[in-house]
Amino acid sequence: MGELLESKDLTSNEGKEPEVIEKLAGLLSFFFSDTNLRSDTFMKKEMKFNDGMVAIQKLLRFNSIKKITTDQEKIVQAVETSELLKPILMLNKDKTSIGRINKFDINNIKDNIPLTLFVKGLPTSNVEISEDGKELPPKSYAVQVDEVKQLFLEYGEIALVRLRYKKKLKKSDPTIAKGEAFIEYESEEMARKAAADLCKVGDAEPKKRLTIKGNELFVQPMKEWLELKEKEEGEEKSDKRKRKSSAEDEGKEAADDEFDIVWNPGCVISVKGFPDNCDREAIREAMKDYVPSDPKELYLDFSRGQKSGALRFETPTDKIKELAEKLNSGEIEIIGCKVESAHVLEGEEEKTYWDNFKEFKRKQRKQQTASNSRGRAKRGRHSRK
Repeated sequence: MGELLESKDLTSNEGKEPEVIEKLAGLLSFFFSDTNLRSDTFMKKEMKFNDGMVAIQKLLRFNSIKKITTDQEKIVQAVETSELLKPILMLNKDKTSIGRINKFDINNIKDNIPLTLFVKGLPTSNVEISEDGKELPPKSYAVQVDEVKQLFLEYGEIALVRLRYKKKLKKSDPTIAKGEAFIEYESEEMARKAAADLCKVGDAEPKKRLTIKGNELFVQPMKEWLELKEKEEGEEKSDKRKRKSSAEDEGKEAADDEFDIVWNPGCVISVKGFPDNCDREAIREAMKDYVPSDPKELYLDFSRGQKSGALRFETPTDKIKELAEKLNSGEIEIIGCKVESAHVLEGEEEKTYWDNFKEFKRKQRKQQTASNSRGRAKRGRHSRK
C-alpha cells in the first residue's frame, strides 16, 4: 500500500481541508479498487469477515492515511462529499465503516495481465562495496513512484505503479531493489496504446524510448514477460535435474560426517503432557499471539497422539521464554487443557536435543538417497524393456 500515491504530511495544516479530502479520496478509491484488492490480503480479510466493510479506525492505521489525517470525521467527509467516491464507496449506518457499493468478488475482477506493462532499468541507489571490493546489490530506488508514473501518463490513467524488490528468503534479509516495476493501466486500450509505442515488436525497435535520470528503460507487455519467465524457469529446472542426475550418477553424495545444522540457543521449548486429540492446528491456535507471521519461523516437533514434543523457533526472542512460562503455569491452555510442563531447553539438555535431531536428519537423508537410487534403477530397467 502507498505505492500509488504519495502525500505530504497534512495533519497539521488546518487551512487545507479541500486538499485533505481530495488526497483521502484518491487513497480510498485505490485501497478499495480491484487493482489493490487482487493482492491486498489485509483488506480482503477485513471485507470477508465484516460483510464487505472495513472499519475506519483500521484504515486510520495505514501510514499513507496517517500522513494526511488522524481524524475519523475527515474520512467520513471524504466518502460523503467526494465526487470520486460517491459512485464507488458507502458508509454503514453509524458511519464507522466503509464498503464498496458494488461488492468485491475475486472471481469477477478484471485480469490485470492485459492491463500491465513490465519495466526494467529503473535507477537504484545505496550501492555498497564489500570488503573484497565487490559491488553489492542496491537496497533502494533512486526514483519516486510518482516520477515513474509521470512517464506513462500520456497513454492513459495509471491504476498502479509497483516497484519490484528481490524476494526475501528470511525476514532478516535486506530489502534489495531490482530496478523493475509493473505499470497497470485502467483499461486494455490504454495498455495497448502504450505498448505500441514503447515495446519492441518482433525485430522492430520501439517507436519511442523512455529515460529517467539517465537510464534508458526497457518496456514489455506483462504477458510476454510472464511467458519468457516461465520458459526460463522451465529451462533452469531442466538444467538442475540434469546436474543432479549427473552428480548422483557419479556418486557425488554428501558424506554423513559432513552434515551439520547450525542452531541458535534458547529457541526450543520442551512440552510434556499434551492433551488427548491434540494436533498441530490446536497448538498453533493456542499460541496464536506468539507464533511468528512467517510459518517457517516455527517448527512443531510433534505428531498427533504424542504426549510430549517441542516447539522450535528459528530466531531467539524474549517471547519464547514468556510463552514457556505461560504454558507451564496454565495461563495458556491447549484445547482447554493445561499441559503437564513446559520449559526452554538449556545447556546439556539443549545440546542433546539438537544432537538427536541431527542424527534423525542424517538417517532421513540416507533413506532418501537410497530411495532415489532404487527409483532410478527401476526406471532404467523399464526403459530397457
